[in-house]
Amino acid sequence: GVSGSGGSWLMGGLLPLAGGGFLMLYPVESGVKVWPRYPVGSAMVKRLEYLYGITGDECDRLRHLGVRHTNQLIHATTLVIDRERIERRTGIPEERLYALGQQASLMEISGLQRHLRVVMRLGVSTLLQLAETDPAVLHRQLVDAIGIGAPTPSDVQYWVSQARYINVVEDHEENNETRIRRYVPS
Repeated sequence: GVSGSGGSWLMGGLLPLAGGGFLMLYPVESGVKVWPRYPVGSAMVKRLEYLYGITGDECDRLRHLGVRHTNQLIHATTLVIDRERIERRTGIPEERLYALGQQASLMEISGLQRHLRVVMRLGVSTLLQLAETDPAVLHRQLVDAIGIGAPTPSDVQYWVSQARYINVVEDHEENNETRIRRYVPS
């Protein structure tokens, strides 16, 4: 559960609600901020087919485990140990589960889904990569790639700032010290 301003976090930052839906949690300097409720069945919940490149077979295997939506995928693939367990049960490689979970996480950032394929083609396929990206550079690359209809500089700045706060997916190279430092603002 969530406790204190620097306490423990729920896997994926999603808090299941009685009656369906989730609250999404992310750290802020004063503690924890709660995003609006994500009711199951609302427009905010995206089916697995929204993920670019996911196969029908992968969708079926994940649904067999009860993972039907992208927010459930984020929750299920946050920790390496959970991805390894899902790999054993579905045959989907852990690295593929990580990539799908990261893509689902990127889709949670408001306004990014429309440009996600281009952003990924530009080499940004994880929340950590987006969080470490210079917004001005990414904006110039998007304008060059898209032209008319490219996101505004403030849109890109918003995406990067959100990625810095909602990146809760465990990477293989991380250890507890670096993960805690990233989650708890100094």
